[in-house]
Amino acid sequence: MVRILLHLLILPAMLWVEHRSVTRLAPHRAMMLWYLLGVPLMLLEALDSDLSWKWLFLQSLVSAFFFLPGVYAAFRLAKARGGIWLPLLVYLAFSVGASLLAGLALAHTPFAFGKL
Repeated sequence: MVRILLHLLILPAMLWVEHRSVTRLAPHRAMMLWYLLGVPLMLLEALDSDLSWKWLFLQSLVSAFFFLPGVYAAFRLAKARGGIWLPLLVYLAFSVGASLLAGLALAHTPFAFGKL
């Protein structure tokens, strides 16, 4: 849970840096940077768990993919309009749908229960 909150806080920081900087990343590169910044957080969460850390890490990596369209839309909107708050609200709106889709997709997988 802490990893999700920290990963969420990375996005406004990246949007702020993007807003203040002269050179801006393309939205797809910023999206991949956001994903890669979350990988150490996912690994720490997996290592702290009582379950098999490999399967929990894999589940975290897969579930983060569901949030990438919202991150891409946020960075694309930030590049077009130049704000921080509207892209963050767009990301949060996408996140609600992404969390539902990730929950439905990963609820019945074997590694959700640590069986593999």
